[in-house]
Amino acid sequence: MPVERERPSHAPEPVFYDFRAATNGFGVNGFVNLTFQGRGLVADYLDMDGTEVLREKFIAGQDGVVRLESREKLIDNLDFQCVK
Repeated sequence: MPVERERPSHAPEPVFYDFRAATNGFGVNGFVNLTFQGRGLVADYLDMDGTEVLREKFIAGQDGVVRLESREKLIDNLDFQCVK
């Protein structure tokens, strides 16, 4: 499914977005693999070619609140924007 390429212009600004162009000129599609490990969750974001672009780790505290432990940008491309 083609994805339009536009830089976000709304508030709040997204934590990450992919402005890369696919060979067809549209934006790059992707998906996320979720791995649950006890109270933890790892979210691995991949593009349509299977390239890992971002990894986030979350943990659920004893109080039930889910917290972001880390966010790691895995590609070196200026068109993939990510807030650290």
